[in-house]
Amino acid sequence: YGGCGTVGRLNDLHQLDTATLQWTDITPDALGTPRPTSCGASMVSFNQSLLVIGGFSGQGLLGDLYRFDTVSLTWSLVGGSGDLPTGRYNPGVAVVDG
Repeated sequence: YGGCGTVGRLNDLHQLDTATLQWTDITPDALGTPRPTSCGASMVSFNQSLLVIGGFSGQGLLGDLYRFDTVSLTWSLVGGSGDLPTGRYNPGVAVVDG
């Protein structure tokens, strides 16, 4: 997902078929509102979802959390409460289950 390329900050998403090693750009098929373009975001896979947080938008650091459902190919902004993290670049992320 995303990163910085020759055209600037990106929010594209590619899928690798591990059997054929064929890459597919699934960005055009994605539903919902995609995460803003950024570089330095972190991603973790959890329960048929990709969770993306952090990064730099070109105007500031991002602290929002987005979820990409790998089954429905749908982006959504994840809400939260309490002491939400502030914006950050290249944050460390982990999933603790149990």
